[in-house]
Amino acid sequence: SSGQEKGSVVFDGSTTALFKNGLKVGTLNTALTFARNSLFEDFYNTTFEVNGVSVDGETRNCLLNIKRCSPKIEVKADETGVSLFISLNLFCNETDETASSSDATNQKNNLIPESILKKAEENFTESFNELVAVMKETGCDFLGVKEKIYRHNHRYYDKYKDSYMSDMNTYIKVTVEGQK
Repeated sequence: SSGQEKGSVVFDGSTTALFKNGLKVGTLNTALTFARNSLFEDFYNTTFEVNGVSVDGETRNCLLNIKRCSPKIEVKADETGVSLFISLNLFCNETDETASSSDATNQKNNLIPESILKKAEENFTESFNELVAVMKETGCDFLGVKEKIYRHNHRYYDKYKDSYMSDMNTYIKVTVEGQK
């Protein structure tokens, strides 16, 4: 017996442990885990907060529900270096402008103010930049850049296999759209 009551343990996938060569080298917090996961799944019906946005002179917080998510990670290598292209397109609707936690029961088909959409884009862009910084700092290639060089730019693999993180330029494009 584990000493725990049946049903008393809840799996928590809100953080991600990072490993390199079998050793733990870091942890992604909840926001970075969400950002990383958004790059590997075409997911929907997931909510995220956009806080401290000015709308018509008033500061608001809101909860957006992702109705469609289209992520893409590309890696290109050439004589000048390695380029990582991250793109994410989200289509959202507003769930509840006053909600303090995820609750998709109050979905609205209202127009989402442009300032909220822009703030959401800025938040994701900032998270993706932070993800790349953590990847470089820890040496943990959780975006699969080295594998993508090997598979899609094989003739440059030997040149960059040991230095691709330091030779890598990152380009990020995030679009968040709502009801029109």
